[in-house]
Amino acid sequence: MISTGAEDDERIRKHVDSRKDLGFDTIELKYRIEDLVDVIRKDENPPAFLVDSLTALLANEMFKVDESGNFYVEHEAAIRVREGLTSLIDECNKSGASIVFVSDGIYSDSIIYGEETIEYQRGLAKLEQLISKRADEVMEMTAGVKGNTEPLVDGGQAVNKILIFGGAFQGKRAFAKSEFNIEDKEIYSFTADDTEVPAGYRAYEHAERLVRNILSAEESFNLLKEAEIVIVDDITCGIVPMDATDRKAREETGRLMQMLGKDRSIYRVFCGEGVKIK
Repeated sequence: MISTGAEDDERIRKHVDSRKDLGFDTIELKYRIEDLVDVIRKDENPPAFLVDSLTALLANEMFKVDESGNFYVEHEAAIRVREGLTSLIDECNKSGASIVFVSDGIYSDSIIYGEETIEYQRGLAKLEQLISKRADEVMEMTAGVKGNTEPLVDGGQAVNKILIFGGAFQGKRAFAKSEFNIEDKEIYSFTADDTEVPAGYRAYEHAERLVRNILSAEESFNLLKEAEIVIVDDITCGIVPMDATDRKAREETGRLMQMLGKDRSIYRVFCGEGVKIK
């Protein structure tokens, strides 16, 4: 990570100290994850890397300060990091080196962020999905415990009714299309202004937007209860918003998910993989 002052210096020191008895050599890389390729090639024995974290790596590459102290955004950063990660993973496969990537789940806030933050979230999610597809194993840690992220293996044509949820940019639409044989034209995506549910679609995504516009789980449920597939961004985690509307939307979205989930099969999508909850 890039230190911005004493607080970050202390965080880096703690990270290094926490690994001092684990046999780690800490390499502080601010940018260019692909530079680890040269480290691999120079090592006689295939090394093992812990990359901590993708979150900081993309932030370093994306949010910059020029020589005059002015903040700016590198909009191509996610593409550049993706290319670097691909080179690194390819080299690991070639050499037999092992690598573990750590990232942070930043996708379930109810706050509506600005365009640059959303761009960062979307970019990070795509990097996580890239790694997930090439990884031998994907783990989600909660309170120090490994969660269930085993991919869905019994997909197929949708039976009865379905609820699909997950953080922003996790691949929920793509999962619905591949697992339940849905085409884009059969999916309606709610806008920031919708208060009604148009007929004629098999699936309805961004139900959390409908809830935000109505601010009632009951009314939203009555509009959606006959839908075959409902897709929701889980906005019920993260920091409790200061704005009253954001708080209400967060609460009502959680209640809607509970109401929909009572009589539906439920799938959670994480890093592009679907996990059946019930």
